[in-house]
Amino acid sequence: MVMQQDPSIEPGQRVRSLAEHGSNIVVDGNLPIRRYFRSGQEMIKMANIYYEEGNWESAFILYSKYMTIFVEKIRKHPQYKAARPEDLKSAKKNLKSAFPNAEETKKKLREKYAEEHKIWQVQEDERRAEEARQEAMEALRLEEEHARREQEDTARFDEQRRQLEELERHSIDQQQRELDGQKASLMQAKAKQEALDQERKKADALNEQEWQAEGNRRLAGSIATPIAAGGAAGLVAGMGAGGNLPPPPSYDAVSQGYGIRSPQVLPSSPTQPTAPRPAPTVDRSLKIDRTNKPAQMLGIASSTSNLHGLRDLFIPADTMERFLVLASHNTQRNLETCGILAGKLAHDAFTITHIIVPKQTSTSDSCTALNEEEIFDAVDNNDLITLGWIHTHPSQTAFMSSIDLHTHCPYQIMMPEAIAIVCAPKHQQICFFSLTPDYGITFIANCKEKGFHPHPSQPPIYEEGGHCKVTSQIPPIKIEDLR
Repeated sequence: MVMQQDPSIEPGQRVRSLAEHGSNIVVDGNLPIRRYFRSGQEMIKMANIYYEEGNWESAFILYSKYMTIFVEKIRKHPQYKAARPEDLKSAKKNLKSAFPNAEETKKKLREKYAEEHKIWQVQEDERRAEEARQEAMEALRLEEEHARREQEDTARFDEQRRQLEELERHSIDQQQRELDGQKASLMQAKAKQEALDQERKKADALNEQEWQAEGNRRLAGSIATPIAAGGAAGLVAGMGAGGNLPPPPSYDAVSQGYGIRSPQVLPSSPTQPTAPRPAPTVDRSLKIDRTNKPAQMLGIASSTSNLHGLRDLFIPADTMERFLVLASHNTQRNLETCGILAGKLAHDAFTITHIIVPKQTSTSDSCTALNEEEIFDAVDNNDLITLGWIHTHPSQTAFMSSIDLHTHCPYQIMMPEAIAIVCAPKHQQICFFSLTPDYGITFIANCKEKGFHPHPSQPPIYEEGGHCKVTSQIPPIKIEDLR
């Protein structure tokens, strides 16, 4: 996996970080040393492919990894002294080409990174200038926005004040109209009362005149009529001791006698006018919140199919079906069948092209390949790279047993993209598994248990290989049966 490089970093530091990444490898003494020599051959093969394609980062990492293993660390392997001379000779030959190629890629990387750093510097200057321009524009926009808001607030407050004054004027006018109406009513009632009083005075005067006239008539009648002896005395007695006439009848008696009724007088205390309604008030403390703006949606693109940055591994669509046909005889007898997956590297992606079926021993829950040399020869003769293995579970579901995990671990240590394909024909399941790079590989490499044994379920030791791509757009699988 090529590290993602930051062009802002100094070119020399970027090259050193690649070298450190390539040299970060541990030689496991539990793996046969022959496996390291074989993987080294494939490592050089891939490095040369990357070199020819101009993929300098990947080529430099693999050259660095190869030199770290076969110059420094392989000597510490417990089987080093027993290593085959031809393997040592091949490694020495590869080192002779790896050193100059590594130096050449290092030079090209420095040139490439220097150019990228120069471009980055120009872009960074432009970015900063643009950022400063944007900041100035934003400051101006905020200033204009602030001024606009102040204008809006002033206009709004002026409008509220105008409305309040209008309401107050309307309320005062309404109160004045009500007071004027009440005053007019009082004046009208007063005038009516005065008219009634005048009529009453006239009636009283008329009654008094009539009473006096009646008295005069009676007096005249008494003088003209001879008075009997007893009558004069009675008359004098009726006049009282002072000789006066009896008092005139009251106004009420006269008015009742003449059929005059006293008019109903309005109450002296008129009804109080209705209090004016209070003018509506405006809450001047209320303000419009203008701070909230629409949030921007951030489109974050991420790949869920390849979480670990592994190179894509393309698998012919007919691979599993053809392997199940080949394994059907063992499947009917409840025996596992296994094969080695091998293929090519091109344009930073792997393609499985071959299944190499070795001589093997099988049980219902295990399968062991024999004669590794024949497998290596088949890989070399077809100029292939080992990319994992495939096996069946005749009666069980598709999963990785503890033995399967230990079988797969060396493949993935030497090739991070290596996969284990498990076919479970009885349950019609096919799965692509790999050890988790952040936990599973280290855990299984350090596990010294043999045979079937339990492993913890958390954290996960293995997972589905998200970098696997099954496709019919590539040539069909080739099978080389060595049995």
